[in-house]
Amino acid sequence: MRRLAAVVALLVAFWPARAAVADRPLDTSPAGGLTVYTTPDPSPVASVAYVYSPAALSAPPMLRVTGPSGQVAVERTTFSHDAAPGNWWTAALPGGVAGVRQVVATATTADGQDVRGSSSYEIVKTAPAGGPRWHAAGPGAVGGLFAADPSDPRKLYVASPTAAELYISDDTGASWRMERTLPVAGGYPTALLAIAGSGHRTRLLLSVNGSNGLYVEDPTYTGKVLESDDGGRQWRDLGMPDSFVVSLVTSADGSTLAAVTKSGVQITTDDGAHWRTAPATWGSANINQGVLVGGDLYVATFTGLYVLRDASTSSDAPVLAFTPPGSKSAWVTSVAGDANTIYANAWSGGVFASYDHGATWTHVHDTSGSMLLFQDIGGTLYTEAGTVLTVTSDGGATWRTEPLLVPGGYYDGVAVVGHRIYLSTVDAGIYASDNGGASYHAVSGVPGLDAYAVAVADGRIIAGTPSDTYATTVANAARPAPEPWADLKPQTVSGTAIPDVAASPDGAAIYKVRSGPRIGTYTTYSSRDGGVTWQLLRTVNGNAGALLVDPADPDDVYVSGNSSFSGDTLNISRDGGQTWTTAAVPENAVALAGDPTDPDRVWLGGPSGLAYSVDGGQTFTRVDSTPVTALTVLANHRVIAAGAQLRYTDDDGRTMHLARQPGLSVSYSAIVASPRSPGTVFAATNAFHDAGLLKGGHGVLASTDGGRDWSLYRDGLDDLDVTSLAVTPDGDQLFAGTLRGGVYTIALPNGHGLH
Repeated sequence: MRRLAAVVALLVAFWPARAAVADRPLDTSPAGGLTVYTTPDPSPVASVAYVYSPAALSAPPMLRVTGPSGQVAVERTTFSHDAAPGNWWTAALPGGVAGVRQVVATATTADGQDVRGSSSYEIVKTAPAGGPRWHAAGPGAVGGLFAADPSDPRKLYVASPTAAELYISDDTGASWRMERTLPVAGGYPTALLAIAGSGHRTRLLLSVNGSNGLYVEDPTYTGKVLESDDGGRQWRDLGMPDSFVVSLVTSADGSTLAAVTKSGVQITTDDGAHWRTAPATWGSANINQGVLVGGDLYVATFTGLYVLRDASTSSDAPVLAFTPPGSKSAWVTSVAGDANTIYANAWSGGVFASYDHGATWTHVHDTSGSMLLFQDIGGTLYTEAGTVLTVTSDGGATWRTEPLLVPGGYYDGVAVVGHRIYLSTVDAGIYASDNGGASYHAVSGVPGLDAYAVAVADGRIIAGTPSDTYATTVANAARPAPEPWADLKPQTVSGTAIPDVAASPDGAAIYKVRSGPRIGTYTTYSSRDGGVTWQLLRTVNGNAGALLVDPADPDDVYVSGNSSFSGDTLNISRDGGQTWTTAAVPENAVALAGDPTDPDRVWLGGPSGLAYSVDGGQTFTRVDSTPVTALTVLANHRVIAAGAQLRYTDDDGRTMHLARQPGLSVSYSAIVASPRSPGTVFAATNAFHDAGLLKGGHGVLASTDGGRDWSLYRDGLDDLDVTSLAVTPDGDQLFAGTLRGGVYTIALPNGHGLH
């Protein structure tokens, strides 16, 4: 629960890019015939189909799945649940070789009508291919759930508490790679364990929930325990009864695994073949943490510390073992320990220790409150409260305060490998000590930030994230193993997220839009030194939509927004942000684009479609009603607009042409054209929810004929949820901002095509 508290704090800062989903999203009732949804998509292993019929059917829908080589599989669906006026059906879908699979559902209604629906999903593999490759560029600015490999001192693992993915380092943290191999569409990991397996193989255990208590990321499950015995390349579901997992613990030899869940404690002693439930005797009280010591399972809750003796064999229920004496609150926020000492941290009252297996307790430390870090490693207890790291190695008799690594940082994971101590922080990377904790030095953190927006200016790449902006030189980011970015310090404060960054065509100026500083406001800034320093330009009531620096006139800056007072507006500056005017627009634009040859022509896209202005944004003409999420205008006046599909127009929207593109279920998030190669255009795809089900992004697509034909351009791109794109003014380097994967980059060919 200590880590969940950190996640909640981070999600508050993430609000511009995230939204709550209904508790029962599959109660959505689409109109028409059969509607088919597939998730996970993309997936490393397989997928599941969900089919809705508004009409009563004579038999369950049948699915025809056509693979990338034309092979056909037929799957029968089973009833899931009713959602008036119709019903939902579901079926497992096959995996296999990489590629896109088309799914067609057919059925007959009770009154004899034939109905059908279709969707698709993609099986992805991580094997490298030839040609140019993307690589992670940084910033290595965060940590997460941390584990060290017991059989290989060079290998480290980090699970993001906000995403269903794993980061692996093979070089003691100098570099990291993302493995998006978990068999779920999305979720929130709560525990990561690395224990010695058979044959010198490490056994990874990960608990993950479909929601975090505030947001539903994946509604197809509540909580799972997953296992990998090949270093995170493949995972299997251990079959735990579906429940929200708060804490996952194991015995020293790995023979007993216990998941502390909201519905009780789930215990397995045969690697998931069978699970036994110990009831939640603490009632409906929130659970914070669990630890398994000497066969006894201790669980910290709002109503005290409970213990289940001989957890691997006992049929008893947990009993109350400790409540803080004389305290106004019985809340025990954390528990940790080893064979000699059990520690319990009280919300008020400090840290207590038991040296007799929980029979009696002694107050040993005054620090109170909720702790992000409360972990016993080999008889040494590491605690963090108020950003101060406090350690005891003698059962709480003496304590030492170790150096504060980063002002404002939060520690949430510790591991000891040989003589090295690793500390993971929530928002400032990973640190190591080789002198017993006397001092620490930074190692490369995980590139796990949301990069909502990226831009290139003055030879630097700037990323807008939930914790303000990060920057480095283009030359550094282009290196296969980039050095840490500048400003790797925690800036995460509610309302500081940077949803958009844009540079002038010559790269001399850069602008960012920040949510805040007050709730319900947004602020525009400019920089003339590549994002090193920023000038505040304007704070406006409402929520920001999109940012545009006109490609035909770098002094023209546009920021769309909306508020309950002024409605949908476009804020316009003709002098680089020094003065502003405001114009009403058809809707709050989520995409803006300027014509590179005409500074008066501005295009606007949003949920209601496409519109353009010929008077610099003062008035707009609606030309199409298909929702738009991404826009660009080429030098030949061709407009490329995208939402669920890529389309283009050469006549101001009077005729919209559907581009040829892979048959994927996608949501486009950004489009950018190469400044060097006419007709070369790139499009990004991002994750989205459809009927409440999570659909992942499919990476980047490229076109070399002005947007008519598109193909996937993502070799080496581990994170396929791409939020933003930017290309250097010379056309040499393309950057992609991703969700929870930081920034990726790829060197572009010198010629006029892609290879």
